[in-house]
Amino acid sequence: ALEVKPVGDDVYVVARSEQVLRYLEKYGQVLVTTYREFVLAGYDADGAPRLLESYTLAATELGFWTMATTPRKSATEHGERLADFLRRALLRGAPIASPQDLAWFLASYAREARSRAEERELPALATTRAALEESLGMTFSGEKGDHFFRSTLVQTLFYGLFAAWVFWAEHHPPSDTAARFRWREAAQYLHIPILQKLFYDFANPSQLGALKLDEVLDWAGEALNRVDRASFFATFAQQHAVQ
Repeated sequence: ALEVKPVGDDVYVVARSEQVLRYLEKYGQVLVTTYREFVLAGYDADGAPRLLESYTLAATELGFWTMATTPRKSATEHGERLADFLRRALLRGAPIASPQDLAWFLASYAREARSRAEERELPALATTRAALEESLGMTFSGEKGDHFFRSTLVQTLFYGLFAAWVFWAEHHPPSDTAARFRWREAAQYLHIPILQKLFYDFANPSQLGALKLDEVLDWAGEALNRVDRASFFATFAQQHAVQ
């Protein structure tokens, strides 16, 4: 179900309203939007109502109308990310059973994480940057180097997330339906120091809270927990994991 309200409304207030809760009981999922913000309402693993994912085009009504004066710029900044969000919302109830399906979800979340990393300075990641440079035997310098560092950081983070989930799944067979993968515990399944440090840093909100990458990792972790592990590992070739 789709609930659309005026641009000036608070999308989170609307998403928690009695009206949306009634729609949620009937349809199981509601996408709430004020045009400038989007929130997907649904249920958590325990069957309790909750807000699942969100996307913001503009924080204020004025900001939204200002965006409308520069459509090309706005489309460049938000087109792919908004399309990804809407596709994830529409596919939220669909089973994730194949490596290809999971790869798309993880790539979609990685693109969102990369965009967020590009939007802000990363002073809290200075030690992580140095550790990554040392492990790769290279230095990130200048504007191109900074861009490459952010891209490398996100790719490493999401491959580490997937690898940790694969190792976690070895200890939790598909019959263990109550088991939940938690990305904040990923470091214990990864034995490469740079990956352990990376997940320690991102699990520590006091260092990296402004980036809000932990929110994207939460969403990606929920996708991993929706995977039909029996079907997935029946076709997953571990030697092809990187691809």
